[in-house]
Amino acid sequence: MPGAIVLGKGNLDEWAHGGKAGYSSANGQTLNPYDPALSPGGSSGGPAVAVAANLGVIGVGSDTLGSIRGPANQNSLAAVKPTMGLVSGAGIIPFSLTFDVAGPMTRTVTDSAELLNVIAGVDAEDPRTLAAEGQVPADYTDFLDAGALEGVRVGVLRTYVPGTESAVVDQAVADMEALGAEVVDGIQAPTSMQRLQGQYYTFISETEFKTQLGEYLQTRRPDAPVQSHADVLAASEQEGFPIAGAVLNRLRSESARGSMTAPAYLEAVASGPAAMQAEIDQLLEQHDVDVLIHSSGSGSAMASLSGYPSVMVPMGTAADGVSRSLSFLGRPFTEGPLLGYAYAYEQATEHRVTPAYAPALEYRPPLGAPRGLS
Repeated sequence: MPGAIVLGKGNLDEWAHGGKAGYSSANGQTLNPYDPALSPGGSSGGPAVAVAANLGVIGVGSDTLGSIRGPANQNSLAAVKPTMGLVSGAGIIPFSLTFDVAGPMTRTVTDSAELLNVIAGVDAEDPRTLAAEGQVPADYTDFLDAGALEGVRVGVLRTYVPGTESAVVDQAVADMEALGAEVVDGIQAPTSMQRLQGQYYTFISETEFKTQLGEYLQTRRPDAPVQSHADVLAASEQEGFPIAGAVLNRLRSESARGSMTAPAYLEAVASGPAAMQAEIDQLLEQHDVDVLIHSSGSGSAMASLSGYPSVMVPMGTAADGVSRSLSFLGRPFTEGPLLGYAYAYEQATEHRVTPAYAPALEYRPPLGAPRGLS
């Protein structure tokens, strides 16, 4: 992005392992600018908060199982969890390359589309992006049309709409119908689909992190004092090291996993994503819908395990008084249409509000500047 100024790196959950959302031993606790008592979401809570608090225009988050979507949901943001292979992950510390993606976190859908224009495409440093060859449109903003929902068949996946969000989702459905969408409500995810996360996610991700962390450190950070998962675990177990307990427990669990050449792992990585893809395809075909919508705080395994895209946009305040986001889930490399649907909804509803706890920035002259210079 010519002319872009990189302001900094956001604070993420340690190793993207969750545990205590927005906390890392390096930088402490990230606070939610809407209410410091609320979670900022994780793992990409730092960039989400920075953008929500107007400290920067755009942010890039990483997502393995909701780490873009959770913070976007908590901080009233638009965001994109892209199709696996659309955006390079080169240089990002891996958690699980079967599921890891990077994507936009912004205040508007337009900003997400603009950022995706810059970061989408084939990258020789990430072989997963070979799948993006011929799949990237000339300009994602071409899909941004206030009438994009006209005639679109929208399926409401009620399995992933919590009770506290039923009313706000009902209103979102009514708003989309007013925009010309044909809504198919009451869709339920089959039990076989709901079981896939438990069957595959933890086993695959923990097995991969045990190996891929060391590969990253040895390639990208050869001078780092830790060079393997075992080194990281040993350092984290030192007395007084301020790691979140849940993250330490997860590191210990990973240390007991086998190798990425083990038959059980190879079978899981071949079967798990394909199974979720088949389940989503079946729902889309069975109900003859173009897109599935659900609450952004639920159902993250669908897009993660399948590698399918999901676009988020604020949808209003739930029964608990907290802002919530709506997710548009579609087939691979349909980011353009999904951004269009989200844009049409965003423009008609304008649900995003400015956070109450974003502090005013005080100008401080550079060191050595003449007194009175502003």
